[in-house]
Amino acid sequence: MDDIMSRLERLTDQDHIESFALVGWHCQACAPIKTPPEAPIRPRNIVRATIAEFTEWAAQHDYSLGPAFGQPTDQPPVEAEGEEEEQIDLPIICVAVYDRKPDTAETEAEAASSGQLVAVYPCVDGEGNVKTVENGLSALEEQSLDQ
Repeated sequence: MDDIMSRLERLTDQDHIESFALVGWHCQACAPIKTPPEAPIRPRNIVRATIAEFTEWAAQHDYSLGPAFGQPTDQPPVEAEGEEEEQIDLPIICVAVYDRKPDTAETEAEAASSGQLVAVYPCVDGEGNVKTVENGLSALEEQSLDQ
């Protein structure tokens, strides 16, 4: 996790990305991870909306989010207010890349998830090649904002 944070800070310092935000998944299917106290925690309904956005992006671009974003096979569904709720396994860490319009008055956390979603890592491309978070950070390092 520290290595990823360092790489994201370097990407910002070198103007490969404008900013980044660390947001924790607050979901029963997640293992707890160490996040800074200032990192916002996303409620379950926002996590599900985010996963839906990621899934839509993947379908539109011939990618798959599995197996990183999947359903656990060894756990029964969670009961939520008398209804069964589908559990989703989530990766310990993922990177979502957004292309957003400059000069917005959003906070960094809001800005990180606004704009057009252009990539999600980890994912699997149409040929079955796994694209890891590491691959995503390397792709960002290899490009510049003016390309």
